[in-house]
Amino acid sequence: MASCHQQMATICHEQTVAIKAQVSLHKEHMLTNSMRHYHSPGSRLLVEGLQKQQQYNGIEGVVVKMVVSRMLVRLDTLDNKELMVKPEKARPLLPTASKLQE
Repeated sequence: MASCHQQMATICHEQTVAIKAQVSLHKEHMLTNSMRHYHSPGSRLLVEGLQKQQQYNGIEGVVVKMVVSRMLVRLDTLDNKELMVKPEKARPLLPTASKLQE
């Protein structure tokens, strides 16, 4: 009986690990696809909600490239600082008329 219980516990554990992996892949796929829609290279955004580098919150920038579930952003700072940012830490901005003319 104990052997049967152990086998069932092992099978359940393996299934749980497999399900978590599939959910993670699906979540990454959905995040990457939605990120491409809102944050494609060249699009402007506002950085907000950073915890470790709070000094960059409220600064606008432009998406340089997409890297899996993050994006490289060049900030509108004097030194053109570049950061890797999660999509949920940036809000897409609509370009103003003056930005469109640049």
